[in-house]
Amino acid sequence: MLYQDELGGLEFLSAEGKYVPAVPIKGSICINIGNMMQKLTSDRLIAGRHRVVVSEKEANYLNQPRRSLVYFMRPDLDAQIECLDGSNKYVPIISGNHVKQKLNATYQY
Repeated sequence: MLYQDELGGLEFLSAEGKYVPAVPIKGSICINIGNMMQKLTSDRLIAGRHRVVVSEKEANYLNQPRRSLVYFMRPDLDAQIECLDGSNKYVPIISGNHVKQKLNATYQY
């Protein structure tokens, strides 16, 4: 969940492969769906690839540092993750194994 501010900078990768800004709307909350939720919903909800880009001009506009806090919600590590619609579009996986796969893909040891 991202509580939008006037600084902005959040961008999402479009289907065409280009990053587009998520224009801040006052009082709005932007919710990013993770890949585990994408698997649970058989791609009905898509995990958005995103980035944050803030120009020096924008950063100086508010004359304050940008702060971010990430909070991941996930099932118990021993919970089985499978498509909720029964489609088996994705092979069922144990939650803890899914997390390990993502960490190993992100942080090479």
